[in-house]
Amino acid sequence: MVKYPRRVRNRLLAWFIISSLLPLIFLTLALVFYLAPFSTWPEMVNLIRHTLLVPLLASFILILTLAVIIARAISRPIRKLTTAVEKIMAGETDVTVKITTKDEIAKLADSFNKMTTEVLQAKQELEIKVRARTKELLSTNQELQGSKTAMLNILEDVELEKHKAEEQRNKIEIIINSIGDAVIVTDQQGKIMMFNPAAGTMFDLAVTSVSKSFDQIVNFHDAKQKDIAIDQFLSTEENVFTINRVVLPEDEHHRFFDINISKFRNIDKNVSGAVIVIRDITRNVEIENVKSEFVSVASHQLRTPLSAIRWFLEMILAGDLGSINDEQKDILNDTLESNKRMIYLVNDLLNVSRLEDAKLNVTPVPTDFTALLTSIIRES
Repeated sequence: MVKYPRRVRNRLLAWFIISSLLPLIFLTLALVFYLAPFSTWPEMVNLIRHTLLVPLLASFILILTLAVIIARAISRPIRKLTTAVEKIMAGETDVTVKITTKDEIAKLADSFNKMTTEVLQAKQELEIKVRARTKELLSTNQELQGSKTAMLNILEDVELEKHKAEEQRNKIEIIINSIGDAVIVTDQQGKIMMFNPAAGTMFDLAVTSVSKSFDQIVNFHDAKQKDIAIDQFLSTEENVFTINRVVLPEDEHHRFFDINISKFRNIDKNVSGAVIVIRDITRNVEIENVKSEFVSVASHQLRTPLSAIRWFLEMILAGDLGSINDEQKDILNDTLESNKRMIYLVNDLLNVSRLEDAKLNVTPVPTDFTALLTSIIRES
């Protein structure tokens, strides 16, 4: 129960007592002034004591009781309103004040009940909106979580693919670096993008050579002393280009190289650059030169005794050394034919040497295929 301050209660009770006693006081004063001309003062006091004291006391008690009852009747609705306000302040919303009187306090209670009803409705509507908004936020949060998970999966896949690409790149670099031949990669303009250690050693390339034109650093000449331009090859339709036995004009070691150039393309099938593989064939050329020289020398050395044997056989067959019978003549003819074939073989070896040196002159002569076939059949 709500307790009002003592000062408020005392003022309210005093107001009721004073308002109730004023008529009696005025009545007593009126009676005194009315009886004053007809009696003495003691008689008047005695009259008031015997005629008005008891009713006055009874009226005072009655008025006091009525004042307390009226004060409580007035303060009870106020206490109800105050209690309802305190409940609302404590968090309760379903609070109503029931006042059966028809005074201003009842109107205030009705307004208070309407206010609490509207507040309750507003709270319920707000809770509905909050629940709906919370549901939307939860749904959005779930979607964001799903998107986050998908994004994380994508990032993991990208990182995995990046790692795989890095591993693949490292493998390619290891393979390229382990190749004994010079490998140089250029872009579509013929500028060096990368090279392996063999290329760096073979042509004295350094890190500063990257992004420079290949033709400016390495200038090859073919067998006819013509420049070989890599950038010109990149502008052609050919995908693979091979040049054998090229040289460097200012190479003090007089080295020979074989060059293989292959274009590579991007996803759009456009040429992105070329891979140049250069092999040092100087040792092979030297071996071939020694072999050719040996064949040439051996052929010349064999040709002289074979020619002498042929002359001796022709002299014997001609009878310059005496007569021979038919059987001996047949044997000598077969020997002479074998000698001629040996001479032809030696000439072929010489022609091979001339062919390698690009000095062979082909001279067509008439050939009797019947005699050639007969000779082959007889030898077989």
